[in-house]
Amino acid sequence: MKIFNKKIEFSKLVIGALVSTYFIVLILGIYAVIIMMINSPECSVNALIALFSYVGTVNAISIPFYLTTKRDENLQKYPDIQTIDQYKEINNIETDMGENLSNINNDEIPSK
Repeated sequence: MKIFNKKIEFSKLVIGALVSTYFIVLILGIYAVIIMMINSPECSVNALIALFSYVGTVNAISIPFYLTTKRDENLQKYPDIQTIDQYKEINNIETDMGENLSNINNDEIPSK
């Protein structure tokens, strides 16, 4: 049995905790809105607006923050790379999906 001594990154731990808390509260919010729709339909619109604003605010703030954090980490990891083509050259990646897909002929179907 191998035991891996992998360092846990603090930022991933925090993001994981935030995401799990977000989904727990989201599920509780959906449950509360459903109960409000059953018991008092006249207040259900206000509950839906509150739930949508909760979801929208978290997504509008956390997703751009996470993406900029990852971009900065990648820039620190690969400081000399400015474009995707440079990354492919350094890592010897030879993929060009557009060219590969355009070479396929509809009449030629590979046999099994």
